Amino acid sequence: MRTDYQRDGEVVPFWARPIGVATFVFVYLSVHSILRGSFSGILGTDDMFENVFVQDFSLGYQVRQPPLYEWLLYGAQQVLGPTIWSFQIVKYACIFTAGWALYQVARRALPEARMAALAVFSYTLMYQIGFNLHEGVTHTSILIATSALSFWAWLRFLERGDVATALVLGVAIGLGMLSKHSYALVPLVLLVTSLILPRFRTLLRWRLLPLVFVVALLVYSPFLWWVTMEGERLLSSSLNTMQGEQSLGHLARVGVGEARLIWGVIGFGGILLAVMLLVFQRGLWSGLRSLWRMDRACDGPLTARDYGQFVLVYTVASVGIAMIAVLISGATYIKERHMHPLMLVFPLAMMALVAEREADQARRLRIFSLFILVLIAVVFAVRISGFIAPDKKFCGGYCRHMKPYDTLAERLAAVEPEVAQATLVALDDYTAGNLRASLPDARVSLLNYRPRGPVRQQCYLIKDAGDDVAPDFSAVSAQMLKVIGADRESLVGAPLLFGVPWPHSWKPGFRVTYFVVVQLKPETPVCRPLS
Repeated sequence: MRTDYQRDGEVVPFWARPIGVATFVFVYLSVHSILRGSFSGILGTDDMFENVFVQDFSLGYQVRQPPLYEWLLYGAQQVLGPTIWSFQIVKYACIFTAGWALYQVARRALPEARMAALAVFSYTLMYQIGFNLHEGVTHTSILIATSALSFWAWLRFLERGDVATALVLGVAIGLGMLSKHSYALVPLVLLVTSLILPRFRTLLRWRLLPLVFVVALLVYSPFLWWVTMEGERLLSSSLNTMQGEQSLGHLARVGVGEARLIWGVIGFGGILLAVMLLVFQRGLWSGLRSLWRMDRACDGPLTARDYGQFVLVYTVASVGIAMIAVLISGATYIKERHMHPLMLVFPLAMMALVAEREADQARRLRIFSLFILVLIAVVFAVRISGFIAPDKKFCGGYCRHMKPYDTLAERLAAVEPEVAQATLVALDDYTAGNLRASLPDARVSLLNYRPRGPVRQQCYLIKDAGDDVAPDFSAVSAQMLKVIGADRESLVGAPLLFGVPWPHSWKPGFRVTYFVVVQLKPETPVCRPLS
């Protein structure tokens, strides 16, 4: 079988061809998805309350997050049900889409196909994408996809400048605004970058930008209408969340916010930067000095160097604009996991620096690819160890992706068969979302979120009562009633206590979680759906 082909006189191996890059990204994401779904069907961070939200379709679910993720998840669950697989399909379809779009950008910004492919693969060297992406990411997966699509659509708009590309760009921006509020930074930085670079400034089609804006607004309008109808003030709500540290003065908050922003940028790209410095050494610095020099000539076709400058300036400008935003707003709620819009094309920018001086150093590219493969293998090993031995030594933290909520559902259904069609009110997000995954026909509620729908004949209140030590479930049940504002007259029968052992490959029963379940009269307010 022939494994290479010619492109502009360049012999390109299969893995660096478009079909090869797509194949490798697809296989990589599929293996992670199958690994997660096969080892554990338990929903992890953020997935759990999303599973409660999407029992209904709504134009909006929460002011702090736009609803595109929930819309896609709702559609997936009409086919796959409220299981781990619906979350995996949505997440990894988004990441595959992002990989495709970023490869389109990389192929423009890098003169050699192997460098473009390695630049895309190198995203796995960033912790928030190579590791944390696989657990605890919901709206961020949509943010990554829409940001990457917007970057590609913006370049197409600059290249062609016609109505069709303006429409595509408008749709991409509208979808981005529906993904996450922080997405707004992406089109702003794309515009600023184009204005900074003379080569791209001349390509801006100002007469078509109003069309882009109108299309984006139309796509975004359903959520905007929902926010208006709900009567909530999106801007003030977002600022309250972002500012935090309200006891500090503005200047003190700015200092905290700027420090957290810089630390977040370093943490997000630190591993990738360290590997590239180790492999390419002086090439990055010399490439930076070369690529930063901007040509004033604005004629002739765009080159890889032009696009390389674009991704580099975008990265620098995004951090600069974010720092200005912190200076103005005093925002302090800034974490490493918020850096995706800023660091969107950081790997491409780093590889563009390498291309300036070291495009012909195939040995260094092979070493770099080896680092990528080693880090991918390490991530797989870490994830597998957390599945087979879910204690803090192997999976860290609470290991919630292995907590036996599915066993709780089985035992509860065995004792109370009607629970499968009942209203279930859980006092924490993890229990609620995972009970819905195991009992899809039940109506699952949280104290602060009750889905629409008809009143069910039975209602159960469930509390995670902690690990290892069996609680006084009579006292716990009294506390549960106090939390929901009900009295003992609301009870039906006696409280139930379930001790559910965790799975472990060689220490069965090493950990037990206790759940207290009480049945409530269906007319109890917390059992009734929203009107």
